[in-house]
Amino acid sequence: MTVEWMLNKRKEAPSAWMLYTRSQNRKKQSYIFCFFEGEDRKYYLDRIEKYCPQKEIEHFDCKGRENVISVYKKLIQEEEIDDRFLFFIDRDYNLKSYENNSDIYQTSEYSIENYYCKKSSMEKFLFREVGMNKDSEDFRILIEKFCQLKEKFVNYYTCINIWYIACKKCNVNVEIDKMLSIKDFCLNDDNIEFKNELSLESITTEYLKKLEKDCEKNKKNAYENLENYQENKRKIETLISDIEKGFDKSKDFRGKFLILFLRKYIKFLKNHIKNYETQSKYNGFSFNEDDKNILSSLSSCAETPECLIRYLERITS
Repeated sequence: MTVEWMLNKRKEAPSAWMLYTRSQNRKKQSYIFCFFEGEDRKYYLDRIEKYCPQKEIEHFDCKGRENVISVYKKLIQEEEIDDRFLFFIDRDYNLKSYENNSDIYQTSEYSIENYYCKKSSMEKFLFREVGMNKDSEDFRILIEKFCQLKEKFVNYYTCINIWYIACKKCNVNVEIDKMLSIKDFCLNDDNIEFKNELSLESITTEYLKKLEKDCEKNKKNAYENLENYQENKRKIETLISDIEKGFDKSKDFRGKFLILFLRKYIKFLKNHIKNYETQSKYNGFSFNEDDKNILSSLSSCAETPECLIRYLERITS
């Protein structure tokens, strides 16, 4: 893990816990208390309101997965946990899973962002936002393109995900967002153009080069981060082949990367329509794929897994 990451962790205070203890609604049975990692509330709140319509909601931003768990453990110590308390965490690549803990909802895939980039989600988007009928040829063609391009995207960038898991297992915290940005690939009708060559064989060395550039620029903690990575590089490379065997692309692929693909596909879609490449006109279609609040604007299109519905329905049962 980077030195900067450790320092930031030490500075974080359990503010969500403090806010909860000051709530005037703590003793009210009509309230439920929701603890989120952060912006994932933009996905969950609509669904909580739908499946728990008779409840008032008070929610707290815990600023990360570990802090959600910390608040949960604190509540167990200080109070009696009941169905009024809801905890939501991403599965991520954390080695500690809470899948079998009925008090906590852990995503069935890497993160909530994975639920935004499904075939069913794009079907809703084309139907609701674009205005395509589901039995139209335009709808069929664009869903087919979405699935094909997404598969190529996932296949190519799976190497970053596997490398990242190996780093996590070695307790090496790396800046994964350095490895993929929205500028690193382009979509066209039949294919994706990848601007950087990446593979399982090359990725550990590619990241090492990025750390060496940080040192050249005298970035904060750059030398410590480089030394830590160099010490674990061989171990990371050894782990990669084992992790590859059990990696499930349909569930384990990083959600934030999928959001990059989704933004690019929506841009491709807009150009496709603008250039009259569809059989019908969709003049009313307008969507800002660069919207920072895309988790809110596309929440109604995102998939709601059965495990989340079961978790929420226990409150009304």
